[in-house]
Amino acid sequence: MTQERYGRHVRRDPHAAARWIAPLGLLVACLACIAAWFVFAQPHGAEPADQGPATVALERESAVPTPVVKHPGNSPDCPDDDCIAMLVNGDLLFHPELWVNFEGPDTTATDGTAFNFDPLFEPMRRYIEKSDIAVCEFETPIAQRGGPYTGYPVFNIPPEVADSAARVGYTACTHATNHSWDQGAEGIQRLTSTLDSLGIAHTGSYNT
Repeated sequence: MTQERYGRHVRRDPHAAARWIAPLGLLVACLACIAAWFVFAQPHGAEPADQGPATVALERESAVPTPVVKHPGNSPDCPDDDCIAMLVNGDLLFHPELWVNFEGPDTTATDGTAFNFDPLFEPMRRYIEKSDIAVCEFETPIAQRGGPYTGYPVFNIPPEVADSAARVGYTACTHATNHSWDQGAEGIQRLTSTLDSLGIAHTGSYNT
């Protein structure tokens, strides 16, 4: 095909435009990729580059992760972070036929040596040590140091029972029972004050 231009005949190449399509498409694709990188790859909402020292320090402080406080229980059956193991046993109910086996040299001693119940409580230690809270049930009031002691039906047991309970690791005791009033208000006050002095928390009966 020819056409006349400025008085001359010029031959037109019908494939000239097609040769430019591929490079032009490649250029457009490259520009699109660059634009997409600026839009999506850069952090959004970034602070200006000219931040002051205080702003940088604040950002570093906020970047430190908050430590997670864990509270694992003592029991191997309780490994979770928010789990505790609690032990509760039945009555500490002492009859004369029981406490006679743990008498000291002088059952009227007032220094805590009249009886020694540690061997009786010792087998409980392995269970108490695997518990976060160990609770006993103090069935009866306790006598004054040195006695006198009485058994059923109106109890007044050796106070060394409480001593051994504390040494083996009990952390709390309940004492609301059918024998709470065996020694009246004085017996309740004697028990609660003894548990207080030994660091054993308690609830159930009250001084007033």
